[in-house]
Amino acid sequence: MTLGEKIKAFREKINLSQKDIADALNVKQNTVSAWERGVREPNLKTISALAAIFEISAELLMNDGDDHENELQFLEELKKATDLTVADFREKYNFVVDGRPASDEEIEGMIAYIRAVRSVKG
Repeated sequence: MTLGEKIKAFREKINLSQKDIADALNVKQNTVSAWERGVREPNLKTISALAAIFEISAELLMNDGDDHENELQFLEELKKATDLTVADFREKYNFVVDGRPASDEEIEGMIAYIRAVRSVKG
């Protein structure tokens, strides 16, 4: 998945228009369109700002790994999960960060973080 495809996927996932993103970043809508089409790429400062809007890491946007489609699917499924346990997580996903499998403690931290975010967002 290209950077532009990821920008578009995350933008659509949170139901924002190209104009919404453009307004938030103080750029023109055709600039956002060019990013999504792969004609241009945002600079690092803008990638960080996009990541903040999408509530993801800049690394997730920038990484060229082939596993991003799986990560997008994983993130979507994880948002739907209500009673996800470490055992469920291990059974369903092979989650690797920086080339190393996530530990039980890291998985518990991710689950706790997601639950905390949900409780704040209602």
